[in-house]
Amino acid sequence: MKYTSLFFLSVLFLFGMNSCVDNVIDEPPVKDAITLDTNATVADIKSKLVLGQFTQITEDLVFDAIVVADDESGNFYKELIIQDETAGIAVRLEANNFYTTLPVGRKVFIRAKDLYISDYNGLPQIGYVVGPNANTGNDELKTIPFSLVGEDDAAVIVPGARNQTIDPTTVTINTLGNAALNTLVKIDELQFVDGELGQSYANASDPQTTQNRTIEDCDGNRLTLRCSDYASWAGEAIPEGKGSIIGIYSIFGDTKQLRFRNLED
Repeated sequence: MKYTSLFFLSVLFLFGMNSCVDNVIDEPPVKDAITLDTNATVADIKSKLVLGQFTQITEDLVFDAIVVADDESGNFYKELIIQDETAGIAVRLEANNFYTTLPVGRKVFIRAKDLYISDYNGLPQIGYVVGPNANTGNDELKTIPFSLVGEDDAAVIVPGARNQTIDPTTVTINTLGNAALNTLVKIDELQFVDGELGQSYANASDPQTTQNRTIEDCDGNRLTLRCSDYASWAGEAIPEGKGSIIGIYSIFGDTKQLRFRNLED
């Protein structure tokens, strides 16, 4: 009888404990996106550009922008394209597959002090330091180490909120100018020139370089479409017919260029 009583007391004790336990597992709190105080815009940074020179940013400037092109498809390589309401700029970044951290639509904050701004044949870009090219020995703008992407005080690029939206600006080939460089644009009523039909966007079987394809509007104005051999859609056939193209506007010398991010563009 003594053991029976102890058994029932134990059952009652355990039942009492279980009846008081909240079996619903609490979800971890959602971490707020990081924000930094800013005192500059992309246009402010670009205003320091002197074509053909490497200019170090000596002021303690912080700006934010939204990623409009990453490296997910392979058509952009070690280059992050960001844009705010004032302008766009290319950021040289030493990383592969950085789209997992810095995807299209993510806001980024950049601490610009001590970075350099220059141009690549007229295309504005910012980078880490200036050093010799391994092949030519000529000075070039070096990439920002990916170790400087993060949330600590030493980070140069600080990721912020995701799922931010930048709508493309509708333009024509004739109206494309320097203000649109490194920004997301949309051009309607375009087609590939006859000589491109029957080809693929790039050489998927022999990745070596980037191909130039030519598109034109109804008035015969032409624009170069840049397609990397490493792009995931490089082997896809060039389509016939007219349509719209969305892409990042760039320039190489006097040549107007467009780079698109995926086939949906």
